[in-house]
Amino acid sequence: MKNTWTQGNTAGLAIIYASHYTNMSITNCTFLDNYSTGRGSIVYSENINSEIMIANSTFLRNYAFLGGVFFSQLEGLVACTNCLIENNFAIYGGVIYSQNEGRALFKNCIIRGNNALEASVVYSINSESQIFVL
Repeated sequence: MKNTWTQGNTAGLAIIYASHYTNMSITNCTFLDNYSTGRGSIVYSENINSEIMIANSTFLRNYAFLGGVFFSQLEGLVACTNCLIENNFAIYGGVIYSQNEGRALFKNCIIRGNNALEASVVYSINSESQIFVL
């Protein structure tokens, strides 16, 4: 996915679901005002060898019950480089909810103004999750 604007979507799960040997790259995209009643408004990554690589993208005012923008579990990977992640909301994990060995990397990202009832940036539970913010 490249040079895409996504706005105002509603889903039970995230807009992008990646599982079992999925490799996807997202570059120069904007995700604005998207809503999920479940896990991650934009990306839900799970299972070994599921990798979502995101660069130079913007995530503004998105909402989900678990993980305002991202949800990761079972060794699924979400990796963001040079992204703006701002003013997102979740009940648990304003930016990411990670469980059961979920993985995430945020490198050179601006992460600000995100909110949740519990954990405004990272919510990690029942896991050996690996979350890196560099």
